[in-house]
Amino acid sequence: MNGMNKVILEGNISKIETKQQGEKTVTNFDLAVNKTYKDKAGQDVTQTVFVPVQKWNLTDKQLEVLTKGKGLRIEGEIQQNIWKDKEGKSHKDTFVAMDKFEFLPSQTKGKSQEQAQKQEEGQER
Repeated sequence: MNGMNKVILEGNISKIETKQQGEKTVTNFDLAVNKTYKDKAGQDVTQTVFVPVQKWNLTDKQLEVLTKGKGLRIEGEIQQNIWKDKEGKSHKDTFVAMDKFEFLPSQTKGKSQEQAQKQEEGQER
């Protein structure tokens, strides 16, 4: 039986870093994903999970608008890197390899969400 490896997440970008590796660039960031539920006392509780995300070869324009705190919806798949360090100890990183992304509408007063999105992306002056 074939499996399916598809992830769709919505959250806010945190801890973003881009590195040059040869002729390619890799961007790693955590996506802060909130889950709200009621505890036994009926109080709202918010739990935040920081999901590691990786994307290769983003354009300069994409890198410019992918900033900490920005709301993002991503699609991708779970991947793992497994390696041994100099001492021979095994390590494993699990992350979401991002295929697609779109910005979530910002909460801007006095402008339509579309205008705010265009302005954030530098398309409207």
